[in-house]
Amino acid sequence: MSYIVSAEGVRLGFFSSPIPEFTEADEEVIGDLDVLVIPAEDTKKVQKFVEEIDPRVVIPIKMKDEKTYREILAACGGKDLEEVKEVKLKKSTLPTETREVYALKS
Repeated sequence: MSYIVSAEGVRLGFFSSPIPEFTEADEEVIGDLDVLVIPAEDTKKVQKFVEEIDPRVVIPIKMKDEKTYREILAACGGKDLEEVKEVKLKKSTLPTETREVYALKS
């Protein structure tokens, strides 16, 4: 089950595993996302989805495979990130010109 949530002016997408193939119609329904939370299980699918949706913030969720997780972080622009316990975001602090990637501790 996947969800799109709007909270305090921030639009968030939480996607489930396995990551489905999205059609253009699906992407139109999803629309613009400020924050994308996605399972780190398929590098090509995640990279394609990130490129098409173009969220301001990407938070890959570590699955079983550390190598794939690191590949996805790098593909999204977050190579060699230190893991953090939590991420606090506000509409006013979201990046406007770049994309931020966060690696959460599991």
